[in-house]
Amino acid sequence: MTHMSNEPGVVDSLLQHQDLSGGESQKRKEDFKYSEQVSPVDKHQFNKSPVKWRLVVAQWRLAVVLLTPLLLLPLPLVVATPEGRAGYVMALTSIYWMTEALPLAITALIPAGLLPLMSVVSSKDICMVYLTHSNMTLFCGIIMALAVEHCHAHERIALWVILKIGHSPRRLMVGFIATTMLLSMWISNTASTALMIPIVDAIIIELKKSSTRLPNKPPKPLKVGMPEVASTVELQEHFPSVQSADDLPAVCIDMERRPSHVEIEAMPAEYSQLRNTCLLATAAAANIGGIGTLTGTVPNIVLSGFLNNVYGSKTGLNYATWMLFAVPTMLLSTFFVGVAMILNTFDLKKSVRGMFRKRWGSRHSYNTSDDCMTTSSSDARNAAVRDILELRYNALGRVSFHEKAVISVFAALIVMWFMRAPEFIPGWGQFFDVDGVPMVSGATPALVAVVLLFVIPADPPALLSGKHNPNGGLLTWKAVQERLPWQVPLIMGGGFALAKGAQASGLSTCIGNSMKIIAHLPSSMAVFLVAFMTTLMTTLMSNTAVIAILLPILKEVAAILDVNPLYLMIPATLSSSFAFMLPVATPPNALVYAAGSFKTSEMARIGFVLNVICMVVLMLITNTLGDLMFDFLTVPVWANATIVP
Repeated sequence: MTHMSNEPGVVDSLLQHQDLSGGESQKRKEDFKYSEQVSPVDKHQFNKSPVKWRLVVAQWRLAVVLLTPLLLLPLPLVVATPEGRAGYVMALTSIYWMTEALPLAITALIPAGLLPLMSVVSSKDICMVYLTHSNMTLFCGIIMALAVEHCHAHERIALWVILKIGHSPRRLMVGFIATTMLLSMWISNTASTALMIPIVDAIIIELKKSSTRLPNKPPKPLKVGMPEVASTVELQEHFPSVQSADDLPAVCIDMERRPSHVEIEAMPAEYSQLRNTCLLATAAAANIGGIGTLTGTVPNIVLSGFLNNVYGSKTGLNYATWMLFAVPTMLLSTFFVGVAMILNTFDLKKSVRGMFRKRWGSRHSYNTSDDCMTTSSSDARNAAVRDILELRYNALGRVSFHEKAVISVFAALIVMWFMRAPEFIPGWGQFFDVDGVPMVSGATPALVAVVLLFVIPADPPALLSGKHNPNGGLLTWKAVQERLPWQVPLIMGGGFALAKGAQASGLSTCIGNSMKIIAHLPSSMAVFLVAFMTTLMTTLMSNTAVIAILLPILKEVAAILDVNPLYLMIPATLSSSFAFMLPVATPPNALVYAAGSFKTSEMARIGFVLNVICMVVLMLITNTLGDLMFDFLTVPVWANATIVP
């Protein structure tokens, strides 16, 4: 959901979901942390540099924090107007967000302190934007996603989808992509990726084992106490007294173990490349999946909140219309990304006559024909993969009341969001309007759903027997405290505060007037440039910060182009999720980079191609379906009215 931060310790917090083991994983983890801190300086030169120079580089964040306000100080002194003072705050906040010299959440609080001191907005008004109904909607949406993770329903859904799609290498990759995309629509992309990585590793190891196993060779004995991924047949032969997979020792179904450095190095090139491509495809699907719903990722909520704060509730953009536009974009982007990843990995010479012999981003291909395996047929290989998936799925046991109740509450919330004001039919929210003024928002049903999570017991039989624990609801407050990303609402509030300051001071108008040159460009070209610029910016900085900075500017640009503001804002918001090129771009990218064995340059090459694919799809949908839904080329009545939140 959120963009990653480069502050110390964030890599540890992200990688703890994986439980990485082995020297290579530790080395990549350390290298990644090192690249965050001293990336501007070559490592070899850094070690040979004088002690003072190394100390300065190591403390570059402190230097940015101290020097930036001083270097920007001429701005409010020379331009002694509200616009100049608001520009100083926006520039300072933007630089801190771009460099992440301070934690993103702390940087988000700067406008609340400086804008009143600069006499731009009163403290009372600026503090109120930090907890609007949009922030509350996001807050409750995150708690709902935590409830799904708390009962492990997301793991059951992931395994079920992969089992249903198929077990051949091509189908497995499709399964990884589809499952991750589906989960990322409703829960954080970080959690989706962390869930899928161990499943990918377990299946790749099983593929390698089954492709080299002699037909009549007995399976290698499994030592109790040593976690190892094995098929159901192997495990039950080792434990002849076991009647079903449910009765197998828990140690035998450990799929959380990461391949060690030795296993990765010993893995044949085609399997190593298959594993890397599956990991990269999983990260891409996680990033794309978040655009499907209005609560799927933070930039979507920032856009919704900005529109409500500036234009009111009559913009036509709500949960239903967002999904009608974004879901086709998500599905087409995921489809073409999946096709590209498959063409990059598998040997399709027979089917496409060698057209894709030279592949971008990789030097190996994965041959799925039967002759590539030494002794095992493709049917036996697929059966082995099916066994391990079924073993993991059966280990979850029967669907519990806890899972059913959480999914039911979540599904009811989605229906309530969708039907509150669907535009094409009257919504239930209209029944609560007072004199035509909407009284409910997306936060209303979300708050009710969150309360129900703590009211409904996770184990009703225990309640009836008098053994009910007051803290035994579908979700516990302890789980919320430990896992809720508390910084996200603050980052959103910081974006709203910047927008409030830019609007109140007239800064957004000044910036818009300075961009009148784009009025000579075709509208579609201007939209493409905005989306392309957003994608480049999100490669290096938080997508939430990017959207918070751009939306006030895009409001004025839309007025210059004489188009619907949504024509610029929706593509910019969606393109902020298309960050595939660098490990530091998003948490999913960081997770798969730490778990994989590919270079950053390879990730950048593949990510660039995926960026191009998603941009083409986005422009196509925007100028066809989007224009049909929102009439982008016509300035709506609500765009000429500005309200104060």
